[in-house]
Amino acid sequence: PVDGELTDMYKLAELGHRGVLVLCADSTNAQVPGYTQSEAETMLEAYKLTLVSVSTVYNDSIPEGAVVGQNVEAGTELPVFSRIYLQVSLGPETTPEPEPDSEAIPIGVPGTEG
Repeated sequence: PVDGELTDMYKLAELGHRGVLVLCADSTNAQVPGYTQSEAETMLEAYKLTLVSVSTVYNDSIPEGAVVGQNVEAGTELPVFSRIYLQVSLGPETTPEPEPDSEAIPIGVPGTEG
């Protein structure tokens, strides 16, 4: 099992003795924020969830390429093939340095007065 817990075979046997013929259950507990996009995609595939789209957003505290969020709260139990939308960090937004104007004359520098 994904959660690391062993299946309680005694409990299943007890249910069988009570007349339960079939027990079908399948859900997942998807938690992908903080993982890289690639890791998240692998996890979603393993949990049989459907990745619909990935959007990006600048984020000062989450590194570039890491999942910032998803359309469902982390830890929510979902049926298989549920549709998942991820938001991935672009890292902090940077402001590019302005290009120096090659024709500009510095003001107040000796020998440059016109």
